Amino acid sequence: DLSTFKIQDKTKCRRAMDIPHDAFVIGSVMRNQKRKLIPELFKSFRNLLDELENNSLVKKIPYLYLHTSYPDAGWDIPELLKEHRLSNRVLFTYVCKRCNDVTSGVFAGPSVVCGKCLSKNKVFPSVSAGIESKQLSIIYNTFDIYVQYAICEGFGMPQVEAAACGIPIATIDYSAMCDIIQKLKAFPIGIQTYFKELETRAIRVYPNNDDLISAIKKVMSWPAPVVEKKRIEIRKLTEKFYNWDDVSKKWEKYLDQIKPQAPDHW
Repeated sequence: DLSTFKIQDKTKCRRAMDIPHDAFVIGSVMRNQKRKLIPELFKSFRNLLDELENNSLVKKIPYLYLHTSYPDAGWDIPELLKEHRLSNRVLFTYVCKRCNDVTSGVFAGPSVVCGKCLSKNKVFPSVSAGIESKQLSIIYNTFDIYVQYAICEGFGMPQVEAAACGIPIATIDYSAMCDIIQKLKAFPIGIQTYFKELETRAIRVYPNNDDLISAIKKVMSWPAPVVEKKRIEIRKLTEKFYNWDDVSKKWEKYLDQIKPQAPDHW
């Protein structure tokens, strides 16, 4: 929905989500499941922090923002945070089941006390109890770069939602994610290795984490005028290639060209 997912004032959005103004936010929106490479994302972010630790030219503090669910069918997030020493540098979304208040913060358990209604009903959003699209748009607008990290994608809708908000994309150069690279001028993340998945017998991939780190550092080096120029460019590309009217017309044209045929047998 290009009218909901749109460019908004980053400062106001960060204030609404209680994110420091001097942060550089690497964002990702994905379900916590096996197919999503949350361990590799945490590993890459840890390596980035180690590289930037003694770099005096870095003026902004890097944070990883992971909009996901926990517990779920996937990864043990507390274990990964501890393993990669990231407990104070990864932000998550919490939503109150009682008053629907949405905030962000570091991991504080699967449920916390809501600062608005004071009930212990604030939890990670999930596919069955998520947040409204307009609130998700605010979250996207707090990002400086969006990362899609998965062994495969059928499409990867959050990439396009983030791009509609003018956020540069870094995505793996495989499966449907290739389309995003071509159309939205995203940063391509190369393939480190291919493997055959037991459950599906399909070929899956692991990304080159160094490519992701390079993309993040490049965006971090952009001066403010370049950032604003890129946001507008990415938004226009999203409007051009990913809008419902254009998709509908293509389907109409295709369906109109099909000639009715009698079935071979009844």
